[in-house]
Amino acid sequence: TTTTTPTKITAANSSLSSLSSSSSDLKGLTVYANEFNPNNIVGEVVISPNTTIADLRDMIVDELGYNPGFKLMKNDDFIPPALSNFTVNKIFGPEEDYVIVSS
Repeated sequence: TTTTTPTKITAANSSLSSLSSSSSDLKGLTVYANEFNPNNIVGEVVISPNTTIADLRDMIVDELGYNPGFKLMKNDDFIPPALSNFTVNKIFGPEEDYVIVSS
């Protein structure tokens, strides 16, 4: 069995301009594949208050290597592309710290 080390994306190594907030405004979201399960951790992305759902999708594609057609889910609820311009903070509460991606 091969174990991969999850990738952590931070403001320092991300090219997205939405991450230019102070470090106290940044929040980590753990990315899981298919279901919330410790064995399915893909990595972590760090978001700012200005990060949109579209930015989050781009981070998952660019930094974690997912194909663009994946489904993005909060818990078991699908986040439709129509919400792409919403900030992540409008979709995820302050205590929510993970997102699920599914092919």
